[in-house]
Amino acid sequence: MSTEITSHKMNIFLDKISSILNVEKTEILRQSILMWLSKKRQEISRAIKSILEKYRVKSVDELEKKISKGEVPEHPTWEDLITAENLLQSLKELEEIINDLQELG
Repeated sequence: MSTEITSHKMNIFLDKISSILNVEKTEILRQSILMWLSKKRQEISRAIKSILEKYRVKSVDELEKKISKGEVPEHPTWEDLITAENLLQSLKELEEIINDLQELG
């Protein structure tokens, strides 16, 4: 299915929902995006927590210290550390977007 057809159908759904609920389309989109981003935020947070729990630490800094001290094997711990750091960066960026969207409401 082409993007154009899908976008057209989504606009039809959005028009119907807006009409039925008497809510602006932009507000429906804003709230929908907020809900979706909140779900993604939870998924990312769980992934970070899982990595930290694997090494029994509370932060990526603590994990990095454990690696430096030789308290955990470098492989695959470095890879997990990099993954956790990337996830934290994504989480930070999502938080900024979520805050911006909440301010619009």
